[in-house]
Amino acid sequence: MITANYKNIAAVALVIFALTFAAIGQETNKCPSNASRADAEKIDEFSHIDDSELYINVAVLFERLKDAPAGTYAYVIAYKGADALPADRDRNRVAERIRESLALQNQDARQFLMIDGGFRKTDGAEFFFVEAGNKPPLPSNTVPTPKTPRGTVLWAKTILNEESSPIEEFVNRAIVYRDMPEDYDGPTLPAIEETEPNPSPSVPETAPQPEIWKLGLFIPELTFQKDNSQEKPPLTAEELDAIRFNWTNKKFAPTVAKTKGSYGIMIYYADDQFYDISRLEPFIAAGRDRMAYAARIFPESIQIIFGGYRGQPQVEYWLVPADGTRPIAKPEDRDSSEPSDQ
Repeated sequence: MITANYKNIAAVALVIFALTFAAIGQETNKCPSNASRADAEKIDEFSHIDDSELYINVAVLFERLKDAPAGTYAYVIAYKGADALPADRDRNRVAERIRESLALQNQDARQFLMIDGGFRKTDGAEFFFVEAGNKPPLPSNTVPTPKTPRGTVLWAKTILNEESSPIEEFVNRAIVYRDMPEDYDGPTLPAIEETEPNPSPSVPETAPQPEIWKLGLFIPELTFQKDNSQEKPPLTAEELDAIRFNWTNKKFAPTVAKTKGSYGIMIYYADDQFYDISRLEPFIAAGRDRMAYAARIFPESIQIIFGGYRGQPQVEYWLVPADGTRPIAKPEDRDSSEPSDQ
């Protein structure tokens, strides 16, 4: 009798074990292990490309996505460059530029995901297709976050072009009239207004901070639909002025202010045979003053130097510690457009 009971218990145990094993097998089939999932398919990879080429790459990505299997997602890993200047290391400019291309092309981003890949030696991006159930891509070939070197450092650089500044206003008038045909009888350029150099007023501790950062060159919140139902009101004088000085780096003066004992130097370069430096320098100084007042520091904390000829007008922002050496201007050779060692 006892032996029969043991036999019955053993039979029941075998049945339970078999059912459990079958259930585990079914669950295994339903949820494949990570090792059995296919990797993402790399579509493209690039580094250091201009906006026009990036625009084309984004367009091709979405065109190929139309032919991909249903449920496929486009993944982009955007990398920051360790060779970027300190002012640009806290933002992923490649990701921003890709989002701008998406907005300009009005692409449907519902099957699009962006990953901040951290730092590589230089900036760039990877494009992937990930089918349903496959593993998403991971950043690769990354490097540690770069550290700002001690001593005098080139902190930022700005190119003065027609999008970021009214640089065309400072073209030498003699050149403009020289290139006009002899029989030209159209409108002439307005007379140049003589501007007095900005005084150096004291900055009280409660100096008001002007609202000069309402507009930026790049809009952080991009939308994919435009609402043209209502006309936008005209820009205010303050907004127009902010656009005029959009080239200034709004983080530079606060960095000078919080770095004890340091001061800033702005070295600007331009073709002094094409631009009127006597009018361009007061404009650069006005931008410096706006940055200084916004950071509640004296404008004298940031010095201005004309560095000589460069084919493209630009401004370098240098951060100099109290015991640091002053930066040396490096103009380009007018014939080769390469920086000179002199």
